[in-house]
Amino acid sequence: MGLADRDYMKKDYQNKKFKKKPRYTADGRRIVYRKIPPYSSSDYNPNYPSRSKSRVVKKYYDFKSWFFRRKHPYSKFRLGKLATNLGLAIGLTLALFIVLSYLDLLNSIAIWFIGLGIVIALLLLYFILKNLYKVFVNLRYGIRGLTNGAKLILIILFILVLWQVYQIHPDTNMPEKNIGINGFIDITSVQEAVSTLTENITEETFASLKPARETFNESPKLQSYSYYLNGRKSLAFTTYGGLADYLAKEDHSYYYDYEEEVIMELLQNGYQDEYLETLLEEVRRLSKSPDIQAKIVISLVQHIPYNWGGLYTISSDFLYPYETLYRNRGVCCDKSILLAYLLDQLGYDVVLFEWECQHMAVGIRCDEGFDFQNTGYAFIETTRPTIISYVSDDYIGGFRITSSPNVIRVSKGGRALDVSQEYNDAQELKKIEVMGTVLDQYYYSRWLAISNKYDLQYNT
Repeated sequence: MGLADRDYMKKDYQNKKFKKKPRYTADGRRIVYRKIPPYSSSDYNPNYPSRSKSRVVKKYYDFKSWFFRRKHPYSKFRLGKLATNLGLAIGLTLALFIVLSYLDLLNSIAIWFIGLGIVIALLLLYFILKNLYKVFVNLRYGIRGLTNGAKLILIILFILVLWQVYQIHPDTNMPEKNIGINGFIDITSVQEAVSTLTENITEETFASLKPARETFNESPKLQSYSYYLNGRKSLAFTTYGGLADYLAKEDHSYYYDYEEEVIMELLQNGYQDEYLETLLEEVRRLSKSPDIQAKIVISLVQHIPYNWGGLYTISSDFLYPYETLYRNRGVCCDKSILLAYLLDQLGYDVVLFEWECQHMAVGIRCDEGFDFQNTGYAFIETTRPTIISYVSDDYIGGFRITSSPNVIRVSKGGRALDVSQEYNDAQELKKIEVMGTVLDQYYYSRWLAISNKYDLQYNT
């Protein structure tokens, strides 16, 4: 609903201006008024030199009369309403942005068949447009109530502002090569211009948003990480408390997508990639075989001490892989995320198996027949040294792996690991365990050989 003319024009103004009340002489004759041209300077300037022969003087008075003429004298700005409508439009626009950022969450609440988020967004959009329309009408009547001179000055100022903006940003000028053969804009050149504008944004602009990298190297700690490969060995690696503290301050809460906003955020961090590259290079130096490299990192993570203090903590505030290495301890989810990260960086196709609030393990792509529950991925327990593809019957707290897990994809393709030997050893170990704690000489020797081969008696 807009603002009507009567809000700005006095009552009967048109009648008073164009329909003058008739007047009569003493003898009863009606006085007939001479029609004056609408822009006659003599109407507005009593001193207009009607008899002057100087064209310059006449033009001066013509311009002066036009400059100070007010075509709509009763139209004016209503500053109070203008400020109110403009403020409401801005406030409602901010509210609309907030609603759009939580649109999926709000749409989970349905009103009949329409999501609540869409209803709120449409209502806000309606009131925004309504207030903007009132602002436009207010400006329209306010500007048309100005004198011709004031309108001319506004136009000149507007042109000067546009010219100044154009001069401040010379890079926005399109070079001649932007015009194609057919006279159309060359899209590639436009993209180059946009890229140039982006590069002109200096790093100082975002300096306050970046962490102080000089603090990352504080509190260095050289640690030895055990792994088993034809005997128990160790790998030395230096971690830094500064980077670990920075990562520990990151929030792991999520709004829409748990996998993208929590798990993938833990696995995809540029600073973490930079500092863990040294560890990956050391693993590659130990063996040229990708499969041996994978088995080294699997054993290394399995030998990291288990955090028994966090066993019964139910939280999505998981550790970054770098934090787990720095602390040199972690629960199943922390160690599984670390192993998934390392295997992914080595080029393997990796997933996470998750049983909500109960357990997490790693899956690595393997040949058919050796996978876990027909997922295409071999099961890897990370809490302690175990054989790849071996699934324990019982866990501490009575948890049993019986139901299908939530499969979280970490990699977008990669190598498969040959786990045929590990699968056969795991199946043999399962058969021996079914026999009980008292074994004959043969099965005891087989159990001991398998245990020593995979360092199964190591206590984390």
